[in-house]
Amino acid sequence: MESHKITIHKLDYEERMAQARAVVVGNLHHDKVADVNASKLEWNLVVGIVRMYECPLPSNPSDFYQVDMILQDSEGDRIQCSIPKQTFCFFKTLLQEFGTYNMRDFIVQNPGRGVRTTSHRFKLSFYQKTSVQRLSTQTFPFSPIRITPFTGVVAMTEARQFHLIDCIGHVVGKEDVFDMVTRNGDASKRMAVYLQDIEGRKMKCTLFGSEMISQFHSFLQRDNVEPVVMVAQLFKPNFYLDETSIQSTFNSSQILFNPEYPEVMQFRERLLALGDLASQGIADVPTQSQNSVSMELSGGSINVETIESVLNMNEEKHCWVMGKMVSFDCEVKGWYYASCRNCYKKVDDSKNVYKCTTCGQIGSKPMLKYRLNVIITDGTGCITVLLWNSETTTVLGKTARDVKDSEPDLHPTSYAKVFDCLMERKILLKISIERKNISNVDPVYTVLKVSDDPAFIEMYSSQRSNIYEPEVSTSTGAASFGGVDADFYLGGSAVVSLSKVMHTLDVLFIYKNKIVIRVNNYS
Repeated sequence: MESHKITIHKLDYEERMAQARAVVVGNLHHDKVADVNASKLEWNLVVGIVRMYECPLPSNPSDFYQVDMILQDSEGDRIQCSIPKQTFCFFKTLLQEFGTYNMRDFIVQNPGRGVRTTSHRFKLSFYQKTSVQRLSTQTFPFSPIRITPFTGVVAMTEARQFHLIDCIGHVVGKEDVFDMVTRNGDASKRMAVYLQDIEGRKMKCTLFGSEMISQFHSFLQRDNVEPVVMVAQLFKPNFYLDETSIQSTFNSSQILFNPEYPEVMQFRERLLALGDLASQGIADVPTQSQNSVSMELSGGSINVETIESVLNMNEEKHCWVMGKMVSFDCEVKGWYYASCRNCYKKVDDSKNVYKCTTCGQIGSKPMLKYRLNVIITDGTGCITVLLWNSETTTVLGKTARDVKDSEPDLHPTSYAKVFDCLMERKILLKISIERKNISNVDPVYTVLKVSDDPAFIEMYSSQRSNIYEPEVSTSTGAASFGGVDADFYLGGSAVVSLSKVMHTLDVLFIYKNKIVIRVNNYS
């Protein structure tokens, strides 16, 4: 009992001291978060800590290399701030989420290429001269959530702004939990829930990570007499398959249920005014297929373009094509690259040891990711498409690391024997036609989605019955077609104007280091 009184007196004393410091700070000049730039170190901020979390080491998730905070000032502007592990020990007992502080002197840095936690152009980092003082919670009205309405999320994706935001909604549906593997190769889980705003608009919200999903299920098991209101804090806007949604990130995001914040209480009051929503429960939504490609193709109404029409397009767009894989270009850029396990950027891999020039991470055995150039043909022409890691893994069924480990001496620019199983296989591809393709600056088309499902291949093949299958034949030497000479080199490529001979040739491509042609029959 006596110790309890001492604790109360201690807290009262600390609060009085914080209030006294707040008076001093209020009389001094302090900077706005929106004004922070890289022109100096002596920034003086009065901020609240919206979120504070450890950033785990990719090589050892039980340890961390820095602590990140999201700071917010009285204007509602936010900025990310990092504290290196060796520095955090000096502030560990002082800093707490939702606390208010006067912080001075930072290193101002670019936010980097990872997840943008705020819309600010810069981020802050503590260093040896940084000082922190705790202030009273009454220093300024501080709420750790700043709600972005669903209409605002849609506007952000249209403007291609993908920094983390806070959303609120009534939980009206959920999908099943699915197992997944992270980019680090760790086993995890994902689940989609559906939020609804006061106006009845719905937003899909994807939760990643076993801990967050367990938290969600634990709350649902409680006996609630009110509708479940969830705040998705620091979630990332996402736009996919013409649908806007939000999704969590593995370190910064968190979910809050019916928290006692003014914004949430106001939302809940307006929700209760609509009627007895709690009795409606949370619907089990049929799980969206893990292959979102299947969702797009299953209707059978997708217009699949011919390669000839793709070559003649003069506007930027996305479209589907179907063809056979006939060759793999590994000699120029290689079919895989090494990437950092922390920031996932390309690194130089020397004897399985690397140092990332982007984030400074030093590690061993970097991740290997596909970057495979494939030549496909459909009988009307041929194009080179670029399959990135997820698309190549989908059609090959093996990771780049699996392929490399099966052939240890294989160089990135060497042909892998496992690619033989893909030769002449039909695939459906959704490609991006960009300005560089139209202007012939870059003839390689980026693949957005891929499917080799026999059911879809058959479905869309029947729609293209007027497109014949090319008869594969090989030839070397020299030939003349329509008055245009083309030299053929074994192990090389033909230099020929495709636009001048397309009316003469059914198909022109490289197949196993040979030029393959089929000449139209003329009467």
